[in-house]
Amino acid sequence: MTNTGDAETALLAYAIEHCATYRCPERAGFRWQSIAELLLDQGRLFTPAPLPGHIAPLPARRCFRNADWTAEQHGLVYAEGWAVAPGFDFEIEHAWCATSDGIVVDTTWPEPGRAYLGAPIHDPDLWPGLDGRDAVLFDRRTELLCRGLPEGAVADIGRPPVFPGRQA
Repeated sequence: MTNTGDAETALLAYAIEHCATYRCPERAGFRWQSIAELLLDQGRLFTPAPLPGHIAPLPARRCFRNADWTAEQHGLVYAEGWAVAPGFDFEIEHAWCATSDGIVVDTTWPEPGRAYLGAPIHDPDLWPGLDGRDAVLFDRRTELLCRGLPEGAVADIGRPPVFPGRQA
C-alpha cells in the first residue's frame, strides 16, 4: 500500500474477507458475527490528517484514553475501530477522534494513520473514560455483537464504506 486510497481499499478487503470466512457457532443469532461485520455495517471511513496545531500529542499505546480525553476537551467525536498505522500494511484495533466532517484527529500516533474504519460513538457515556472503563467495541465485544449498539450511539459522520454488495 502506498497511499490512503490503497490503504482504505486493503482495509475494506480484509474486513470483507474476514466476514466471508469467519463464522462462530456460539454466536448463532447474534446481530453480527465479528467486529469486521459490525464495522462494515455501522462503521465509517475517516480522512487522515495531521494533528491540528492547537491539539497536543498524547502518550503512545493509550489510544482509547487519549481519544476519550481529546474528544471531551475539544468537542470532537470519539471513534473506535481499525486503523492502518503509518509505515504499516495491516490493521490494528485503535481509537481516535473525528471532526464533524469526518477528519481524523489522532493524538496517539506521531503521524496520521494511513486508513481509518471505525464507529463514531456519539454518546460520551459509552466512551472508555479516563478511569479505565472498557473500550467500546473491543472490550465489550460479545455484548455488542449480540445486541448491537444502543439506538443513536453511532454519529452520522465520516463516509459509509462502499464495497461489492453494498450500495453507496
